[in-house]
Amino acid sequence: MAFQPRREKGYRHLSIQTNDGNLFRYDNTDNQYIYNLRAKDLSPGEWRLRISLGDETSKYIKIVVK
Repeated sequence: MAFQPRREKGYRHLSIQTNDGNLFRYDNTDNQYIYNLRAKDLSPGEWRLRISLGDETSKYIKIVVK
């Protein structure tokens, strides 16, 4: 997973504590994937997360760290 501050160009790869490594886990009860992100290592602001899928595509999501 790559993190990009909204105000900067290019990606910065950060080492942060999450689930096991950089993997999602599947919740059978809610039928969804979950990724636990510890955001304390991220500076406040808007970040774009890039999620690389196994089929060579990527998905993006925006988060805000306060």
